[in-house]
Amino acid sequence: MSRSVSPNALAPPRYDLRQINRIRWLLVLLLLACGLAFSLLLVRAPATTFSLAQQLALAASLIAILLAAALICRVSRRSLSHQSGEINRQQQRLRQFMDNACDLIIAFDDDQRIHYLNQIGRQRLGLAADEPLPAAMEALLAPSQQQLWHNRTCLLGVAAPFEPTVLLLRDRQGGEIQVDCRISSDRSGQPQLHWLVGRDLSEKIAADQQLHYLANHDRLTGLRNRHSFTEAASQAARLAQRYHQQLALALFSIDHLKIINETLGNENGDELLEAFSKRLHQSVRETDLVGRLAGNQFVVLFLQVDGPLAVEQVLEKIRRIIAAPLPIAGQELFITTSIGLSLFPQHASSVDTLIKTAGDALYSVKTRGGNGFQFYSPQLGSEIKNRLAMINGLHQALDRNELQLRFQPKVRLDTGGFDSVEVLLRWQHPELGQVPPGDFIPMAEESGVIGDLTLWVLRQACQQCLAWLQQGLPPVRMAVNVSGHQLQNRELLLQLKTLLSETGLAPELLEIEITESILMQNPEAARTLLGEIRELGIHLAIDDFGTGFSSLAYLKRFPVHSLKIDRAFIKDLEQSERCASLTAAILAMGRSLQLNLIAEGVETLGQLAFLREHLCDEAQGFLYSTPVSAGEIAQMLSNLQNRRTAFEVAQAAPRINTGLRQAAPQTP
Repeated sequence: MSRSVSPNALAPPRYDLRQINRIRWLLVLLLLACGLAFSLLLVRAPATTFSLAQQLALAASLIAILLAAALICRVSRRSLSHQSGEINRQQQRLRQFMDNACDLIIAFDDDQRIHYLNQIGRQRLGLAADEPLPAAMEALLAPSQQQLWHNRTCLLGVAAPFEPTVLLLRDRQGGEIQVDCRISSDRSGQPQLHWLVGRDLSEKIAADQQLHYLANHDRLTGLRNRHSFTEAASQAARLAQRYHQQLALALFSIDHLKIINETLGNENGDELLEAFSKRLHQSVRETDLVGRLAGNQFVVLFLQVDGPLAVEQVLEKIRRIIAAPLPIAGQELFITTSIGLSLFPQHASSVDTLIKTAGDALYSVKTRGGNGFQFYSPQLGSEIKNRLAMINGLHQALDRNELQLRFQPKVRLDTGGFDSVEVLLRWQHPELGQVPPGDFIPMAEESGVIGDLTLWVLRQACQQCLAWLQQGLPPVRMAVNVSGHQLQNRELLLQLKTLLSETGLAPELLEIEITESILMQNPEAARTLLGEIRELGIHLAIDDFGTGFSSLAYLKRFPVHSLKIDRAFIKDLEQSERCASLTAAILAMGRSLQLNLIAEGVETLGQLAFLREHLCDEAQGFLYSTPVSAGEIAQMLSNLQNRRTAFEVAQAAPRINTGLRQAAPQTP
């Protein structure tokens, strides 16, 4: 247990050594004077004046006086030596205390000359222990503090009080140290000294700055948090209103982040958020404000915009930067974003409202599958209400038998027949009517119902395939589209095994379609799962190929059987040489990998001729058939069986659905 040093131990002595020394010499002189007087008396007095006894007494008295004087000198010398040592020890304690103090201690006189600087002061100011002290206080002060120092210390010599002041001192390297200063004066000696005690505020200022940073920035990404962003954006909005300028607020959300977290883990998900935030911050101007409002919601306020068209151009640049692969967990990760936009002052007059309207636009993009952007419009309010009603209805759609399956044949271009159909889900809402899949599928993914819906579709497709076989119809492969949520879920493999076991369906009659963009979000995990699914004997197809970021190097790593070219390429085949060249390149690449090639969205004879010329294997679209019921597919299969050759059907006109029923080709 440490002992505390009493303040009295450091106090100066209560006696004056100079006064004691004077008293000592006065006593000695007095005794010597007495001795001298006795000596003169003995020498000059006649011999008869004093008897022998008296002379001996006087001599003895003289000797006693001399001995007393000597004794006084010896004792006083010892006392002074002891007192001097005690004073030196106390001075040493005081100096040690000041040198070990946490504060800077400086002693200076009325002429600003420095007489003392403690060790901590030397360390803070960058002075070596053996280095001479600076000549004057001005040498320790930052240039900006000279006048303030003069104003505060000019009257110290006349006992004027010093008001506590925060000063900037300058160290040897030219840096500045902020110090909280107190000064007291000592007028007991010469020269009179003024003692400055200064507390270094560097650590406190750094701690305050750190607390302020943490209170205003997101800890993971370092971007502004909601509070800080809202304050800065509100100030920008006031300036924009004063100078009649436009602002644009964009909310960014990474698509399928939940799947990435579930697959790679939250730690890698956080790494993705950090990398995304850096790219986002680097892709905007320095004057624009960037923040993170929530876990998967980033915000950018674009200042001084020229209108929606200028904002769209900026967003396209940002999306290209973000779309580049990110190295996460030892692999390249491709991500897409959904973006909601709102303009100031057209859509909102305050930042909070601006964020809300941009959030409505973001929600609208997400419900359409994400990977896009949209500006806010007043109509979004009613759309959001309808979507909320759909989300609530989705949870009850299975129990109320509101879901139906439709089937669209994939026609072989060499024979004109078909041995595969795509299974499509339809929802007949009791109040909203027929709900397009593009509306309710994203909402099912968002609300977590997609797993139940996919399992229901798979089961119904397997049962329908068996029903056709029991009717004596030829086998037809059932192609079911699986969402990204399902692909990243290890339960999908177990569900497929269970389903095949329960229904008894041959695995080669089931096909799983996965969109290219979902595959490229986590290529390694997708490749592993697809390999396990293929080992079951199930066919695999990449859907909407050409809309993602995969290359030949990536494509050959996926264990798939078929490649479906996105309808966006087929649509403009006859009008755009670029689309035609891209489609031809995709077909050539697919053939080099020995994949079954399927074109989606075929609607014209010109498109069909192009696909045949470039050796496409199958075509799917309104030229042949719209999605139809199970009964109509059964009728088509029956008609095909009754026809002598499928080639005659193709020559009559490539329209399986209408041609087999002696009807005209359908248009979209």
